[in-house]
Amino acid sequence: MSVYAFGFGICNATLYRITLFSCSHGLGAISAMLGMVSVSVFSIGGSLLAMAGAGDSLSSYIIAVAIPAGFAPFLIINLLSDKKNNSVVAESANL
Repeated sequence: MSVYAFGFGICNATLYRITLFSCSHGLGAISAMLGMVSVSVFSIGGSLLAMAGAGDSLSSYIIAVAIPAGFAPFLIINLLSDKKNNSVVAESANL
């Protein structure tokens, strides 16, 4: 559990920093919105794991968590390597 907390702290701090410094709106509102999005993602994920029966045994929990974790690197690579998507982001940053 401490490894999870450490990793979550590093990722969450980075996400907050990038979000707060990339937006010109009020920092309190942005921080509150990011907190609500984080809580909703964790709630939905926990509910989906509970519906899948991941709380019944350790092996079913590992399987239920490993499947999305296996797809995540491919999704990240596709999002970050798409040339068309990157050009749209670069054009909107120049506005």
